[in-house]
Amino acid sequence: MLLIASQTAFVYIFPDIVPEIIPPLKNLMEFFANIFAFGPGCEPALGLAFTFIVGTIPALVVDHYFSKEQMGVLNGITSFLRDLVENRKTGLSPEKCIQILADRDYREFSKYLKRVSSEINWGLPLREVFEDFRKAVKSWLAQINIFLLVDSIEVGGGTQESLESLAEFSESIKEIENERRATLAPLFIVPYIGAGLLTTTTILLLQFFNDMLALSSQSLPLVSLNRILLTPLILHSYMLGIVTGKITTGRTSAGFKHAIILILVSIIGVWMGFHFKFMSFG
Repeated sequence: MLLIASQTAFVYIFPDIVPEIIPPLKNLMEFFANIFAFGPGCEPALGLAFTFIVGTIPALVVDHYFSKEQMGVLNGITSFLRDLVENRKTGLSPEKCIQILADRDYREFSKYLKRVSSEINWGLPLREVFEDFRKAVKSWLAQINIFLLVDSIEVGGGTQESLESLAEFSESIKEIENERRATLAPLFIVPYIGAGLLTTTTILLLQFFNDMLALSSQSLPLVSLNRILLTPLILHSYMLGIVTGKITTGRTSAGFKHAIILILVSIIGVWMGFHFKFMSFG
């Protein structure tokens, strides 16, 4: 990412320090600036946005895959624990109930359940079974549920009452997590509004001061100011996206999606800022 940023953004801001190693990248930014009719000096902002988007997309794909898998594992564990309670009522041992339920479909949790069932069938201690599960699954909520299940079987004997309490606990955790996400979800609107307003108002203020100076036959160095002021706003939008993901989901990696969208919002804000002057004064 640093190499791409140096050739798409820093080469404009620090032309005497940063050498032009990959000319096609610089030409690509100028092509985007011309085809979408951005104002002069926007090339480094577009270059930094391009760098962040290209560098973040792989992390976004990986995070989407793992978050979907972890959510599926947690939902599968909740359903499994409820079925375990019902099977325990028949008088079978907890270990036997687990082996029976291993053939059912619990979404992403099924493959881990089959492994747990096989290890129990081989005679491995439940603590070792939990350690293997803990190494394979990174969701701490899923780890807590399985740890409590192992503890209730080893210490409490896996009674119907203890398993019922565990199933209710798992369902409560799932409901609390869903309510927390639903409550925090509206907060993501604030950074989106802030990113768009910040970039648009920055350009409008520069244009306003330039128009005021034009009355006295003077002008601002708009190209240099655009390069200096607009480029950090892209970094600001990226960091806002990371924080937004952390607040709304509790995972920093979830901010990659918001970071990319906020960068696009900022770029649209830059474009609107330049064209707003045309609509107002042209």
